[in-house]
Amino acid sequence: MQGGHAEGTDAKGGFQLRWLLACLLGFSIGGAVAGAMILTGELATGVGAAPPSAATPALKGALILALVVAVAMSVAGAAIGLAQWVVLRSRLTGVGWWAPATAGGGALIGFVLGALGGALFSGADFGPLGSAVVDILGALAIGLPPGALQWLVLRRKAAGTGRWLWAHFVGFFVANGCALVVMIVVAQATGWSLPSAQTWALGGVLAGALYGGMTGPRLAQLLRRRFPGFALEKRYQGATKIAAQ
Repeated sequence: MQGGHAEGTDAKGGFQLRWLLACLLGFSIGGAVAGAMILTGELATGVGAAPPSAATPALKGALILALVVAVAMSVAGAAIGLAQWVVLRSRLTGVGWWAPATAGGGALIGFVLGALGGALFSGADFGPLGSAVVDILGALAIGLPPGALQWLVLRRKAAGTGRWLWAHFVGFFVANGCALVVMIVVAQATGWSLPSAQTWALGGVLAGALYGGMTGPRLAQLLRRRFPGFALEKRYQGATKIAAQ
């Protein structure tokens, strides 16, 4: 009973704090690197770094910026996923794919948003209905891919993991939405480029803190409902028995 109580207390308190700090670290470092990569890519290709024009064909602009942002966001996702994995692996076994899943989700976010941004930069006119579809796709792209791939890692390790999809989506969408507003205001006030390492690092600090604070309680609940075969202490007990033999 005492062990279970200690585990529950850690999940509610210590784990959530470590998760928040990991998210803050991963989002800020990943944001800084991704912001610098996207700005460099835009300047090198000429897509997205100047006022919109029809000089670049819409399809070409979409493809160029999609690839640039996909690579940058995969790096950001890897940084976030690695920081989160360090904390998550202390409470759950079999989560080695967490960082690659988060990186893959980041790449999907980057590809969709980059393609939409590149097309708009190149003067594409989607019309009223098309613009609405673009907005919906952009909103879904921001939140769903990383959460869906992370769910594949969690789904057979605890009960009720489907709720992680919604927790991640809401947390990721709200956190990045708030961070975007702050980045725009700061960029206008300071003259910093958007994107850039400075603005995205600042946004990452805010987004990481908000996301970690919003998703930590839900993840702690899932960990308390994990299946016995994936409890960390189970692995340690097995290793102890083998060593004793």
